[in-house]
Amino acid sequence: MRGDLTKYLFIDSAVDNGRVSLPSQPFSCIDNETMAFTLLNFTMRRNWPQINQTNNRFYIYLRNSQTFYEVILPAGDYDDYASITTALNDALVATMTANASLATEVQSITVTFTNSTRMFVFTIQMANSATATLNDVEIRCYHIKDGNVPTGVTREGGFSDSFEILGANPLKRDEDKNSLLRDSTNAAILYSQFPASLSTLDALYLRLNLELGNYESPGLDMFHRDGVQMQNSSVIARIPVLNSDSTVRKAHEIVSYEDANDTYQKILPLKNLENLQFFVTDKRNRSLAQFDADQAALGLMSFNLTLRWDKFIPPKPQHPPPQGFPKQSYPPSYGYGMPRV
Repeated sequence: MRGDLTKYLFIDSAVDNGRVSLPSQPFSCIDNETMAFTLLNFTMRRNWPQINQTNNRFYIYLRNSQTFYEVILPAGDYDDYASITTALNDALVATMTANASLATEVQSITVTFTNSTRMFVFTIQMANSATATLNDVEIRCYHIKDGNVPTGVTREGGFSDSFEILGANPLKRDEDKNSLLRDSTNAAILYSQFPASLSTLDALYLRLNLELGNYESPGLDMFHRDGVQMQNSSVIARIPVLNSDSTVRKAHEIVSYEDANDTYQKILPLKNLENLQFFVTDKRNRSLAQFDADQAALGLMSFNLTLRWDKFIPPKPQHPPPQGFPKQSYPPSYGYGMPRV
């Protein structure tokens, strides 16, 4: 809905990380006037890796020694499940090569992918000198929001979306449980419990440093304990990201949004609009992953957006016109035109 007065803001976040300072007078209201803004469009180049520090860590766990070995999938974009399967095998080899105590027990863990079910299969081969059994070897994916992570688990690995990549069961507390299913007839085989994924980023969340009266569920913020209670949100728009395979990603290299019907219009409980900061997060309120620590500082994680600012001026009250003096009625008197008796 358009206001009585409209202004447009064209913003490039490459300058000062999305901070903008507005002159107060043109963006202010008085008395019963109200203001609103509407997100008209948004564009951002897909410059983040699909696999990154938010979703690339899981653990080989040996029950007999209660030891964790972190597996780190190399950050990057994987065109299909064949390429990510190769990367998983390389990461497992690297972990066993770097940990002699693990190599003493486990000779190899190899990964294959089943297209019909979209699930991974992990096949374990024990070392000749192993004191552990096949049932001692587990794969664990931790997603602990609050509470302590197990000893031997890093902060990044303790809250990771790797379970979505592997199709595994997320462990949301320090519990003694395998994230994969074990084959009932062959203990050497572990497999995904759910369909796997090439990416965990399904949408961008555009946020603003203002209390706007919006609400979100706790699952959209890694810093809030899960529950049913909705909480105040800084989100002003959710912008879907098309992922799927490499063909889809290349066709949608620029993530974009165009408003069709004032979808993200918000009446602001403010009288003055001065300092704004826009930022983009993932579905856990984390900054988007980067290929390099300086990528965002160099403006290579920037986005552009257009806002419409509207002022609504209430109509002035309409007072009825004055009626004038009431007519007076006088009795007839003798005078011109009146007969005498």
